[in-house]
Amino acid sequence: MAIPDMTDRKVALITGASYGVGAATALALAHDGFDLALTATREENLATTCGELKKVGTEPQALSLDLRAQESIEAAVTKTIDRFGRIDVLVNNAGANLRRKAVEITSAE
Repeated sequence: MAIPDMTDRKVALITGASYGVGAATALALAHDGFDLALTATREENLATTCGELKKVGTEPQALSLDLRAQESIEAAVTKTIDRFGRIDVLVNNAGANLRRKAVEITSAE
């Protein structure tokens, strides 16, 4: 399968991409020809993930992101759009260990 031209490539923003499901999702999307913006709070692990992705021929954008801070979220979205022109897919993989129903969790948490 040929990788499409840059203008045809889909763009995915993946939170929690430094390891586990987020990193595996990034690798799968890279193989499918996506441009990637990857976010995490663990920057060392994110650098490792980006290094692995470069081996398969993609140049991911690594972004530090704290989902507890609205400014951090807005900055990650802005930087992704500035680099790639759009976001086609959001993989909201980052999470926290809050043991309550999702509807009971506030945005501050």
